[in-house]
Amino acid sequence: MVEESYGRNGLSAKEAFEQAHLYIGNFPWAPRNADPGTFPSAMHSFRHPKGRFYGLIDPNEDVIMLNERFLKPLPGSNKTEYALNFVVDAFLDLKEALSFGLGANKVKGSPYQDLVVKKGWVDYNKTYSAYMSRIYQAFSTDFLQQKNRHKCIRNIDHFLNKFFNDFLKYMRGKTITRSSFLLSEDPAITGLVIEISDDDHGHDLTKWRKWISSPAFHYFRSVASKYGFYVDLYAPWRLVANLASPNMRTYMKKYKIKDAKQLFSRYYMKAYRHDIENLKLNLFEMYKDFIITSSGFFLPETSSEYFRFGAKTITSSNTTNVFVTRQSIELSDYLKKYDNNYWFEKYIDVRLRDALLLEEGRTQNATVDKVLHHASELNKYVDFNEALVYINIYIKSRTKKGPGNMFNLIET
Repeated sequence: MVEESYGRNGLSAKEAFEQAHLYIGNFPWAPRNADPGTFPSAMHSFRHPKGRFYGLIDPNEDVIMLNERFLKPLPGSNKTEYALNFVVDAFLDLKEALSFGLGANKVKGSPYQDLVVKKGWVDYNKTYSAYMSRIYQAFSTDFLQQKNRHKCIRNIDHFLNKFFNDFLKYMRGKTITRSSFLLSEDPAITGLVIEISDDDHGHDLTKWRKWISSPAFHYFRSVASKYGFYVDLYAPWRLVANLASPNMRTYMKKYKIKDAKQLFSRYYMKAYRHDIENLKLNLFEMYKDFIITSSGFFLPETSSEYFRFGAKTITSSNTTNVFVTRQSIELSDYLKKYDNNYWFEKYIDVRLRDALLLEEGRTQNATVDKVLHHASELNKYVDFNEALVYINIYIKSRTKKGPGNMFNLIET
């Protein structure tokens, strides 16, 4: 009798490790004593080092984000869901294959019958915006209110200094740039993923009893592979476009995409090219909101008066609360005040901090100073984009996690 996995959210590290081994070990096609990161053919694992960043990193290991104009509506959902155009085409054919004849008989009475899309593409712009709103709330209502730190802020200079120099240290482990944020996001932001259930990803018993133990599971996995899909090992209701599959590439060719490299260059954008612009505008909006909701603060001010009483001088002190108004700033003045060189330095700091390479702000060393100097020269004599490319190369050299991550998976 198969021992069921009771893996779920909230377990201790030891329990989670044990349940992960039990989960993968129960698959009849899994190697004996398989590592929980391994996965059988025709299945995908976002927990495996090679699959973790699937669809999020290009061949140059740059974080990428989908261009929304290549999305296409998915059928059969209560609200409109989307995926990449060729992924939708493949799904439609898969759905048809399971709706008639042998396919319909094989999945009848199972959760794989009558595939209904519950989730497609997730808008990373909305999720990042919501995330940065939470970061701002943590800064303005939690951090700045503690120990009356907000009373140190009278203008935009004070605001930025407090944010970059103190708050990010306080929020250690939290990402700030969109590039770093995307790597921790739902893989549905890639447009390569379709889910046919809204079951809990963290509840192993549901996966086993409802999905994997179904007699139709093996057949579904086989037919999904025929149409160019992986089935997610840890969410068996999630289909993932297999970009290495000749079957999926047949659908890609309809849109004049011959392989994954061409797909990434046409359908996706490099996230780092937009990081600084996002960062500077987010911080401006944060400050603008901050001075609207907290236009100033009271400081005690003591005044003294002196009286002569005979041969003596008598001092009379009076303390009153004086309201200090924070200085506002227009966007045009803000953009002039903080030039590209300022943002280059902050960007390197933040990206390296995101990767947990900085413990106490920017490490003052000759290498970083040389990078900043060369970036400044490129910005001055070539253009802003060339400076960004140079900075990105340096950051990748410091944050490299290993060869290829996602792209190796596509090529194997």
